[in-house]
Amino acid sequence: MDRAEAEAKLAEIAARREQAQEKVSENDRRLALLEEQRVELEGQTALARRAITDYEQYLERLHEELVSIEIEEAHSALGAAVAARDRAAQEAADAALRLRSAHQGLQAERQAVEEARRSLLALDRTAQAAVPPEEPAYADAWRDLAPLLEEELDVRLESEIVAAAAKSGNVHEIERLPEHLQVLARERRRELIRSRARQNQR
Repeated sequence: MDRAEAEAKLAEIAARREQAQEKVSENDRRLALLEEQRVELEGQTALARRAITDYEQYLERLHEELVSIEIEEAHSALGAAVAARDRAAQEAADAALRLRSAHQGLQAERQAVEEARRSLLALDRTAQAAVPPEEPAYADAWRDLAPLLEEELDVRLESEIVAAAAKSGNVHEIERLPEHLQVLARERRRELIRSRARQNQR
């Protein structure tokens, strides 16, 4: 290798070294930029995670408030249903009293008819004292009403049976009931237990 070749080689190596240095500098600059972006992204990610936590806590509070509202609405609905039932029960009681009074009036009028027939025969044994039959309206209405009375008596009897079984300390009392009444008796027993627990906490 002569001088010219050596100088050319040195120049070439120096140029390559310069290119490599520029590459290093460029890569350092890009790495620094990437580092800044990484730090910025980490900061944004941390903020987003905190926001997620805040949203989750807020959602939980909203859910609890919604459940509370639904419970309050359910209490109100139950109260309204009980009030409506009591009003209907009072109306039915008033109607029952009117029916009893009307039935007593009917019985009195039937007795009056019989007494009038006997009085007529006592005065004139040859009189035509045949009494025409009653209009069928009452008999028809009573025939329609009788099943409702039987149903109400059955409901009351079942209610008394369920209440007695629920209050009993013997679990077998519930098991002796028909299946559909067992469900009611178990629910009634749970209500009694919850009620006692609330009273003990006071």
